[in-house]
Amino acid sequence: MTQAVVATKFQADANYGAGTAVMFGGNNEVTLATPQTTSIAGIVVADAALMLNNALSGANVVAVATQGRVMCSIVGTAAQGDLIT
Repeated sequence: MTQAVVATKFQADANYGAGTAVMFGGNNEVTLATPQTTSIAGIVVADAALMLNNALSGANVVAVATQGRVMCSIVGTAAQGDLIT
């Protein structure tokens, strides 16, 4: 789903797949969000309608959705409004 999704490319410390929640920090700009994370940077997406920082290239560059509706991976159950990490 790319319609109405805004994303920004960031340098990650590993290659994270679409649907992964990431937070700022780690060895580069973003890293895998942990269960203790209280604030995430966004969800990794495969592509977006509007891609910011599109010139960024290199190993482990991920596109992180900052606005829009995206699919995300969870372990367990979640209800509407739950904080997911």
